[in-house]
Amino acid sequence: MGSEPESKEIDNLKIMFTGERISFQREQTSQRKRSEGLGDVFMVTGLSKLNSRGALISWNNGTWEVRGISGSEPKYNLARLARGLRITIERTADPGIHWMEIRIARITNRSHQGLWAKAYQTTNNEIDNASGFDFGKGLTLFGAIEIGKRGTIFNEVGNRKNQLCCTFPATNRWVPALVFAATRVLPMYHEWTDPNPELMLL
Repeated sequence: MGSEPESKEIDNLKIMFTGERISFQREQTSQRKRSEGLGDVFMVTGLSKLNSRGALISWNNGTWEVRGISGSEPKYNLARLARGLRITIERTADPGIHWMEIRIARITNRSHQGLWAKAYQTTNNEIDNASGFDFGKGLTLFGAIEIGKRGTIFNEVGNRKNQLCCTFPATNRWVPALVFAATRVLPMYHEWTDPNPELMLL
């Protein structure tokens, strides 16, 4: 059963949870068991020919992720999001707070079949430029608690300490949707490639 649509906006970007809830399945692999989940569907719109669908999924094994789903995207490159570039949502030591690592999609290959992208380490500055809005401001407006490097927020010292991440209330579904829009949908929409080195300084 779904619920009433809800939406939030920042600048020209609009994110709307449609009220639709759909089922997902993940097949068993050598590293995980078969699992089922339910996803709350959201739309990312507001720019010319931008009409991308995503879902915030709760899996029955107790994990979460946000991902693109198939749709009739006018811009063909957005179809890539239905085939990957998912973002995992993690628990913190506080059960009421979740977190997610923030990496950005950059175009790595162009062919007659469309565009291909991978997710890379990024900065607030790069996301601002790739998305076209103030990402940090958006996260705050949408309910994030903290945004920063993993080493700063979680005192990590390993090889991922400089990866950008954010924390947010476990009941908040807007932050994951905004992160997906800013680091997946909009970079693919704008055909974002490797940034100017100056964008990686902040």
